[in-house]
Amino acid sequence: MPGVRVVKSRDEFEGEIFESLSIIQGTDLPPHAAGVEFEEIGKSRKRVDGVQRVTGRATYTQDVTLPGMLHARVLRSPYPRARVRAIDAKKAEALPGVRGILHRFNSPKAAFRGEETIFREEVRFIGDEVAAVAADDPETAVRALGLIEVEYELLPHVTDLEEAITDGAPKLEDGGNVFEAGSLKRGEARPAFKDADAVVEGTYRTSTQLHNSLESHGAVAVSARRAARGSTRSSRRCSRSSSAARSAAC
Repeated sequence: MPGVRVVKSRDEFEGEIFESLSIIQGTDLPPHAAGVEFEEIGKSRKRVDGVQRVTGRATYTQDVTLPGMLHARVLRSPYPRARVRAIDAKKAEALPGVRGILHRFNSPKAAFRGEETIFREEVRFIGDEVAAVAADDPETAVRALGLIEVEYELLPHVTDLEEAITDGAPKLEDGGNVFEAGSLKRGEARPAFKDADAVVEGTYRTSTQLHNSLESHGAVAVSARRAARGSTRSSRRCSRSSSAARSAAC
């Protein structure tokens, strides 16, 4: 077929190398004439929403209010690893303004984190989701979180990567703690070390680097019956339940 080429590309994304084949149809664009100035490349352009953002006039999720909207808050685990043995939400459900509570014993299947449930039987980190409350206003939702009683069975855990992959570490899955393994090789490291005038060996650690949003994570969902706002703030305002196994409410 005229004008069709198969191009093999080799790309890097977050330290991993991916190879792919692409079918290209058509002809290449002619090269840019020498001495002619570009109209867009290398030029400064104003962001279409820049002024609204820096002046506080931009509309964010937290600014959206719909008629009859419910507000959701999430009860989170205070333990790095524990089994959720029982949840008593009767007091929270009886609170005026509470419209619904979901947890591992009553929630339907839903795809989340590669699993089929939002609320695990076994929480895996401090802040893991245990239950969710929908209420008429945020204050009522937070009050309801403090009325939910959770019985936890504390389980052994480790917080060090090297310790977690040893044979004696507590196993999170039947197949072990290594979810995925691989290696990235680039260049000729052994000859380079051999020919180097000096070799310095060390272990270097750094925190995870993420982009910073101008608002906390959240969503506004609209159904045929109701609208609901959910918040997944990383900097959480926490209250505590008075149950024997206390739960962080955020």
